[in-house]
Amino acid sequence: ARAGAPASPLTARRKKNCRFLARELENVIRVMERQLARTEMAKQCCEGVLAEVRRAEASAKKQLSNNSDDAHGRRVGGHSWLAPVFKMLRAMRDESEKGAIELEGQLEIVTNHFSLIQASIDELKTHWEPRAEILGALDKNTMMEGAPVLDDDEAHASILRAGREEDSARTACQIAFKITEKNKSALGRRRSEMFLAMKHARQSKVSSNYYARRGTFGTTGKRDTDPSTRKMPLSPDMPRI
Repeated sequence: ARAGAPASPLTARRKKNCRFLARELENVIRVMERQLARTEMAKQCCEGVLAEVRRAEASAKKQLSNNSDDAHGRRVGGHSWLAPVFKMLRAMRDESEKGAIELEGQLEIVTNHFSLIQASIDELKTHWEPRAEILGALDKNTMMEGAPVLDDDEAHASILRAGREEDSARTACQIAFKITEKNKSALGRRRSEMFLAMKHARQSKVSSNYYARRGTFGTTGKRDTDPSTRKMPLSPDMPRI
């Protein structure tokens, strides 16, 4: 109700306007509540993926720190077969840092929209509740003489502000979902690459240990099983067989 507004009879025109505006306010509140739920979902997605990216970043930093000499090739006789693994760890660390910064920025935006939408809903309800009370009394055939004068212009202004906020929040949520999906996919790809790098490194180490125990022919690290290249002639004049 407008401050200091005098009471006046509830005319037929006022009843009609009150009913239409109350219905419009109720519909807008319902739309805003759905957008509030969607914004909360986007907020939770950002928080979940951000936590996962931060864990991957911390794990990569820890592994590189624990093996700093091997990672930078400073150790004499270091594990060269782990070079691809360290390369993947550095890539995961760098990409996780960038993803975390991007997610934190979008999380702040979504959180701000969540608060603004909740404030818009509360504002809309301050306009809807007195009108709903009047309409409820009309349905019960209660006398409404002397009903307060409600500010319809302010109610319409609240509806317009809520519509603009709903559009902005919807755009922010779409961006948030795209960012979380991009970072989640990138993290999964890096983990797959890390798994393959570890697998190939283990295979390389096992193969190196095997040939170190059995000895090798030449410098290829593999046994030459071609008889024409392994059999030597008895004298330089005799051909190879």
